[in-house]
Amino acid sequence: MFEKVLSDSWTGEASATVDATLASRYHERFADHAVSVAKKVMYLATGDWTADVEPEV
Repeated sequence: MFEKVLSDSWTGEASATVDATLASRYHERFADHAVSVAKKVMYLATGDWTADVEPEV
């Protein structure tokens, strides 16, 4: 998002730039919460707390 709003081709006004940047930040924060909830649900379902271990892909 930062590359887009900082590029020469960005024609948005300052308020549009702020809105786009904040929207991006809020979506990322929402995703972080979703991951946290998913880890807690996995713990409730399995009883195995591996919150710090990344899943294998």
